[in-house]
Amino acid sequence: MVGGRIRCLGSLTHLKSKFAKGYQIDINFIPHVDVFDTIIKLIDYLHQICKGTSILEQFGFSLKLHVPLHLDSNDRHNKKNKVSIGNLFRILESVKTKFNIREYSCQQTSLEQIFLSFASEQDEEKRKETDQIAELIKLTSQSNLRIHAEVI
Repeated sequence: MVGGRIRCLGSLTHLKSKFAKGYQIDINFIPHVDVFDTIIKLIDYLHQICKGTSILEQFGFSLKLHVPLHLDSNDRHNKKNKVSIGNLFRILESVKTKFNIREYSCQQTSLEQIFLSFASEQDEEKRKETDQIAELIKLTSQSNLRIHAEVI
């Protein structure tokens, strides 16, 4: 439930297929001086394959990426456009040496991540609602001041 409304109902498989937003890749690099250049080159390379790839976290020689389920976000219904976890493993294995990758792992969006995204949506809805109420109070108080000034 999000904001008092049921947002999802179903089996684990159904929820993951409907609400999963992609894959997470964890990469540990072989320590070297130019690790930041290597990370930039790897991200550029992955962007050529899958445009929506983004950095979730980077610390030292470790990198955490998000790869969307679809190569092209404008064509989500084309099955050929879908990224498979097997393809991610093939891509990373083929560039492991080139980008000084020590080890990597790929994982699907977890059920916990799906539920956390629902919770963040609820926080966003509450923030918008609070902003609207604050704006209404501001407009009401300005209106009352004008009415009071006209009376005087």
